[in-house]
Amino acid sequence: MLLILLPFILADIIDVPIMILSPLILIVMVFVNGFSTIGFEEVFEAVKGFILGSLFAFIGYYIGKSFGRLFIKYLRRNTSIARRKKLL
Repeated sequence: MLLILLPFILADIIDVPIMILSPLILIVMVFVNGFSTIGFEEVFEAVKGFILGSLFAFIGYYIGKSFGRLFIKYLRRNTSIARRKKLL
């Protein structure tokens, strides 16, 4: 299951920080190219990228936290089964 989700996890690790930093990238573009090259569409896309990046970061955090809890339960169950087999 993890191998199937690995490309999505890697894409999330790469794109979320870039999306969150999109307003900063826009500011750098303003200083490099000047104010005349930046329009309303670029500002809208930067704000949208920041909002979506933040949303994806929070969702990813809670999904990762839930999977971590499930993985710990899985390991505890397997160790308890393994210990019972050793005692018999």
